[in-house]
Amino acid sequence: MRLPRVVLVTLAALAGSSLGCAAADQSAKLSRSDEPGIVMCTVTIDRRPVSVRNADITSGVQRATAYVPTQLSGQNLTKEEVRALAEAVGLLQETETNPHLAFLGGDIAYWSEQAISLDRLRMEFAARKAVLDAANRDKVIIDDQGKLSWAAQEIMAHVLKEKARQKQNKGNKETKP
Repeated sequence: MRLPRVVLVTLAALAGSSLGCAAADQSAKLSRSDEPGIVMCTVTIDRRPVSVRNADITSGVQRATAYVPTQLSGQNLTKEEVRALAEAVGLLQETETNPHLAFLGGDIAYWSEQAISLDRLRMEFAARKAVLDAANRDKVIIDDQGKLSWAAQEIMAHVLKEKARQKQNKGNKETKP
C-alpha cells in the first residue's frame, strides 16, 4: 500500500497577527487521498488537531451547491441571499462543540457586504461547515470566527491545490501516447 504524500505547512506569519494566536498553535498538515473516510487535512487550532475528511468537504460542497438562488440581485449578494445560503449549508445551526460559531445577523451582514461571487461564497461556507463538522466530531473548541476563518482558508487552499493537481494529471494522461 502506498502512503499518501504529506506536506506540513506552518504559518509563522500568524505570529502577532489579528487572530491573536502564536504560530506554534496553528498549522495545517495536508495529505492526499480520494477515499471518503480518509483525512484530507488536519488543521491544528490552539494545539488541538481537527481532522477534516473528504466526506466533510464533500458534504459541505453538496449543501452549498444545492442552494440555487432564483435570481441574483446584483454583484453583491443581499442579506437574504447570504442567509439562504448559510441556512442551506447549515451554518445557522449551533453545533454541540462550537455553538458560539453559529451564524448570527452580524455574520450575515458581514458576508453580504463582501464583494465576492456566489461561487466563492459557496466555497467559503462549505469550508467553514467542514471545519465545524470535523471540530464537533473531534471535540475541539474553536475560540472565535477568526480561527474558524483561518482553518477554512487552509481547507480551501488545499482543495484548490488538489483540483489543480487532478486537472494537471488528467491533462498529462490525455497527452501521453
